[in-house]
Amino acid sequence: SIGVVINSLTDVFATSIVTSLESYLEEHNYSIMICDYQNDLKKLKRKLEFLKNRSIDGLILFHVEDRIPILDEFKEEGTPIILIDCPIEGFDTDVFLVDNRNASRKVTEFLLEQKHTKIAIIAGDQKNYIGRERLKGFIDAIKSKELDISKEYIKFGDYTKESGYRLSKELLELDNRPTAIYSTNYYMTLGTIQAIYEKKLNIPEDISIVGFDSFEMSNIFEPKLTTIRQPVEEIGRKAGELILRRIKEETDEDESVRII
Repeated sequence: SIGVVINSLTDVFATSIVTSLESYLEEHNYSIMICDYQNDLKKLKRKLEFLKNRSIDGLILFHVEDRIPILDEFKEEGTPIILIDCPIEGFDTDVFLVDNRNASRKVTEFLLEQKHTKIAIIAGDQKNYIGRERLKGFIDAIKSKELDISKEYIKFGDYTKESGYRLSKELLELDNRPTAIYSTNYYMTLGTIQAIYEKKLNIPEDISIVGFDSFEMSNIFEPKLTTIRQPVEEIGRKAGELILRRIKEETDEDESVRII
């Protein structure tokens, strides 16, 4: 069995990867034990203890940035560990990363190519690796055009629909309202769209919006949303392939970061 730890069972990005991961592992006679920790470090430690006591063969962690001592215990016992979408500083293990900074830069460049010069961003928590990388990509693109970066156009959400809604309302009520909003998370994008609709604005005639992550609900909107689609199926399959190779000791390669 493989232990899988995600922040929340409502995280559509993580659960989409887990769906692909489980399909691959099932083909090879492995099952998964999935836990969530609700952004609670104490709960995370308890869940890892639970998995350790179940003698799992491998461990896959989503969005964990803290180097918890029990992770070293897993390594000392020879349990392979794979991190998804977030490295742990000073902890050598396999990591699968989306190139968040480059993707963020490209989607911002798309807005710039549409002649937008007043672009706002709803970024994530800057204590979070993904939040920092996506904001850096946005700043890279704006600076490449030698445009000023307005502090009033940079908002920090918590990856919830509610924060996207609240922060978008703040942006839409500015005297110098942005002509485009870049939302760096699926749920915050849903909140942004709600705020725009409540304001009786049309997309893209009155304001443009781009988002990070594209899932089934994104296809409902008209016109279709411009979004960055992360390769969740590929990440799940490749993570499954690698963890089984590590378990069976079929690879001699050092632990490394793999950019998807």
